[in-house]
Amino acid sequence: MVSSAPLHASPAPPAWCALGRGDGGRTRLVALDAQGAEIGDEEVMPHGLAALVSRWEAEHSPRWVWSDAAAWYPRLLAAGVTLERCHDLRLVHRILRHSELVRDAEALRSAWDWDAPLDPQEPERNVGATLFELEATAPRAGAVPSDIAETLAELDRQRRAIDTAEDPARMRLLVAAESAGALVAAELQAAGIPWDVAEHDRILTSALGPRPAQGAAPARMAEATAEVR
Repeated sequence: MVSSAPLHASPAPPAWCALGRGDGGRTRLVALDAQGAEIGDEEVMPHGLAALVSRWEAEHSPRWVWSDAAAWYPRLLAAGVTLERCHDLRLVHRILRHSELVRDAEALRSAWDWDAPLDPQEPERNVGATLFELEATAPRAGAVPSDIAETLAELDRQRRAIDTAEDPARMRLLVAAESAGALVAAELQAAGIPWDVAEHDRILTSALGPRPAQGAAPARMAEATAEVR
């Protein structure tokens, strides 16, 4: 394992931990503070990823940032690692680039590599395989960038879009809920429970109200936000 900037170099606790491909087949973890500034990083070979993530989750419980929960999380679950929170860049990109609440989505729309369609029927993956094995093979259909530089760049675009949105608090609530759903979907599949998109939609409608326009918050979520204010 390589640690180029230990966390103790900064007093700020990590609010976010981004995962992405590094050099030489390694996986890189970059810790960020609440303002998005880098405060530490570590690199491991793929076989050490689960232990690394487990340690950071236990010590800091950050919000995990990755390209696509469906690509990353199943392998962590297979190793017995569960996470509380994440920010799924693929999902959030799709929400923000179409949202009427985002004042300037030009940077997101220009990042066309992140526009891969969301397919609820994810292909079955060999969860026993390492995350980045078979580097020489072509990426799966619909894959989004997964290297650490692209991951951090997309996170920055998304944070800017949310911070300058018409209602930033509402947008943060929406993207957090969508990303949480990605974790639940992976956990259900890992437990052998099929992810039924129609049933998922029914449950959400029952709890949050009718499906809103793209990028808008469900009615009951918006009502709850107003009450908190």
